Amino acid sequence: ALCCDHGLRSDDGLGCSAALPLLPAERGEPLGISALGGCVPSAGLYGAVHQHRAVCPPCDHVGRTAGETGKRAFFIVKLELKMNIQDEDQKLVNVFSDRKMTIDSENASIYIKNIGYYKLKEYAKPFVRDGLYDGLLFSSVLKRYFFDKNLRIHLLHIIEMIELAFKNSLAELIGNDSGPFGYLDFLVWADQGRYTSEYIIGEQSLIKNTILKRIKNMHEYSNPEYFDEKNLTLKDNKYNKVENGSQHKKYPTVWLAFDLLSFGQLHHIYQLLPLKSKNKIAKNFNCGSSELNSWIGAMVLVRNVCAHSYNLIDIEFKTLPKSKVEWREYLDVHERKNGKTEITNKLASVIIPIVYLAHNIDQNYGFGDIFKDIQNAIKPVRKNGENQAQALGFSSKKKMIKFFSTYFQ
Repeated sequence: ALCCDHGLRSDDGLGCSAALPLLPAERGEPLGISALGGCVPSAGLYGAVHQHRAVCPPCDHVGRTAGETGKRAFFIVKLELKMNIQDEDQKLVNVFSDRKMTIDSENASIYIKNIGYYKLKEYAKPFVRDGLYDGLLFSSVLKRYFFDKNLRIHLLHIIEMIELAFKNSLAELIGNDSGPFGYLDFLVWADQGRYTSEYIIGEQSLIKNTILKRIKNMHEYSNPEYFDEKNLTLKDNKYNKVENGSQHKKYPTVWLAFDLLSFGQLHHIYQLLPLKSKNKIAKNFNCGSSELNSWIGAMVLVRNVCAHSYNLIDIEFKTLPKSKVEWREYLDVHERKNGKTEITNKLASVIIPIVYLAHNIDQNYGFGDIFKDIQNAIKPVRKNGENQAQALGFSSKKKMIKFFSTYFQ
């Protein structure tokens, strides 16, 4: 049945979605309230229900009958709260519209609700002119967001591969040079000519505490290797100095331990190495140690941007990743005020080394997804506008395609 006057549905024909659950009367008042997807405290809505009962005889009858039987009538009321939320989303659509953005989507308020006004505003920011959007299509902003989202997902896949290869190279070098537990004494392998003993020992404490904390939070069933005695330091091991009756701490081998560290922590360990050791690892990736250090640092940042859903396609690096001479033709170069040229600090400056490193790790790796994502990201945003290749840091669309073509099988 339906309460025609007020648009409220009845599940049992007795009134406006009135049911008679076996609930005790509350404070002598036979009313309880639920609203569209979740329960709402009834105290603040008693007045509204009473007003409705005053003009709706079926509902009033149910309420009275429930009270006489000691049960509580359960009314489902359409609340204005949902409409108010929709109104707020629509207000944000109007803000875009007032600033001369063309709203060409009927679902604009839904996208704003799910993605966020400020997130979409961020993707529209590069196209603001004198504080206005000057006819920029809402759908174009939305496409930029989704193109960026796809690029972030596919970049994470590649960066994970590079991180694993880098981690294994680092663990292999320290493990071979210092033994399976030698990593625990940073003074053995760190560059003491560049860093003070106090600094090195401080870093050692941070890493060791991180390892112990993450093992403590593990479950033995899912991570048995970290609880197997043959993989752990013995009680009389020189790296386990037990003082003042403190409990013996068991550390895993370097190969297991480095699996517990973040990409950023691994990069920091690489920075602590002497130059000779850095060069050995860099050789595995067909580059110099300064290049690898620069690229890994940039990738740590990009990985965090991707993992936390930040805007990637408009990124600008404060520290410019190093670039090989042969990459100059692919990257946008601009002249500074002092007359010197400067390579772009935008996304392309890290995309190129990422592709380069991934190709050196796995020559059969396909870059089709990344290539497609970037092709989409550089499409003109405005009607009859220019492609966005330079906005991403490539010298041109043609040069971007040429770069990727060298890595396609």
